[in-house]
Parts: sequence; structure tokens; C-alpha cells
Amino acid sequence: MDYSVEDLPQECADAVNPNTNLRTRNARFRDAACQHYQLRWHSVGGNGNCFFQSVSELLQDAKLEQEPTAVTPDALRVRVIAFFRSCLNKEDHLSERLTVEIEDEVNRELSCSNHTSFNGQRLNGYVPSTVEEYLDASSQNGVWVQGIHWLRGISCLYNVRVAVIIYGQPIVRFFGSGPITIFLYKVDPECHYDPLLHSPVAAEPPPSVSTPPNLSVVVISSSTDEDGLVHSERPLLVNDICHTEELSCLKHKEAIVSATVAPATAAAAAPGKCAPYTTLRCTLSP
Repeated sequence: MDYSVEDLPQECADAVNPNTNLRTRNARFRDAACQHYQLRWHSVGGNGNCFFQSVSELLQDAKLEQEPTAVTPDALRVRVIAFFRSCLNKEDHLSERLTVEIEDEVNRELSCSNHTSFNGQRLNGYVPSTVEEYLDASSQNGVWVQGIHWLRGISCLYNVRVAVIIYGQPIVRFFGSGPITIFLYKVDPECHYDPLLHSPVAAEPPPSVSTPPNLSVVVISSSTDEDGLVHSERPLLVNDICHTEELSCLKHKEAIVSATVAPATAAAAAPGKCAPYTTLRCTLSP
């Protein structure tokens, strides 16, 4: 199972200013990391299911799970636990690695955000004595995710690389491999997870097609000559252009041709052969 690290930018280290409070330092650190990877932070509830809620949102964000059939946080927990059970007693490298990591959680206290009971005891503070007890207890709603085997499980189930950014730490940890990387954020190593979603790319405004008044339009017909262009007999002036919502266009026999915008003086000297500023799709005027 692949594991690698990557340095965060200096801006993240600069954000950890001891002269500000933790909330401010954390927000600045997180924002610097998000800006570096073009991500956006989304806060999820702290009900003990934050890991599964975060991963569910990340899978949808990556288009690996889509509404209305997207896996719910509860169903995701069940799926990962079932995957862990399937790895027990197998001899491949991944299964053995996961089994060792799961065994490391035996005899350690579990944390739970609700008052659920298990084997007659409250789950919060419950200490499983076997792997089976650990998996049974961890399948309950509200039990916190602890240990990197959960990250490896998500990576294997969905063929993604899972990245974890922790406040104040100068590196990003990557677990597993896959064509898509999903990012999780933690304020400290022991508790809450939040998803870092991919920021949508802002749509660029359509290019302006208005023509400056000192330019003329040199019209090129749809046929070609030896140098690839056949030109109109005269350059058409800016006043010949009528503006629509999308582009400037001219009408001529209803045929669509290309038009090149060039300086008026150059256009008059050599129609169609001067350096263009803009290329439009238009028709010629009568």
C-alpha cells in the first residue's frame, strides 16, 4: 500500500503565528493549504461520523458517487467494516498490513459521540479485547475513526489516493494510489475530519467582439488560393458591422466566412495579409 508525503508551502508555516489565537491560526493555515491545492474547506458535524460524512462528500465531489444513489455515511461505515472483515486471515500484503493495523487498536479505548451501549457498557471508553469486538464496536453509529487502516480501506474500495492535512504540520500525507486524490483536513491528529473539496473553476467571460473605431475588417472568403487565403476586393469599415449579443457579424449571400480585424492603415495597403488582432465568425453585408 503506497504511502508518501509532500511539503506544504511556506505560507502554511507562516500562518502559524503564536501571536494569534488557535482559531485564527488554524483558519489561516487551512486557507493557505486550500489555496495551494485549489480546494475549499467544508465543515461537517461533529457527531462521531465526521470521517464517513467527509468521505461521502468527497466521493460525490470527485463524481465517484452520485445522487440519488450516493453512499450515505452510515452505509460507508458498513462497507468499510465489511472490507476489513474480508481481509482477515488473507495472506496478501495489503490484507496482512490492514490486519496488523487493526490488531493495534485492540485493548485501546474507543471514543463515541453518543450514549450508545455495547456489550452492556457505554461505547465511549469501551475497550475491545479482540479484533472481532473492535470491528463490531466500530460498526456502531458515532464511534470515532482512529488509525490509518480506515484511510487505506477507502483508498482500496474506491481506487483513490487519500491525502490528510493536519493543522500545524508541514507535510501532507498520502495513503494509497489512484487517478484521483481526495483531501481530508484535521485540526489535530486525534479528532475531527473535514472534507477539502475541489474548487469549481470560475468560468471565464466570453471574449469581447467589439471592434475599436480605428480598425477596419478585412474579409476572407471560404475558398482558398495558393497562400491559403482569398480576400475580398475591399476592406469593410467598422461602420459596416452590426453588433449582436454574441458577436459582430456581416451578411453576404448568407454564407459564413472568417473575418480578420487588423489596423485600418495596414488593411488598406494589404487586405487580409496584416497581423490579426482578433478572428471573428461572421457573414458579409450586401
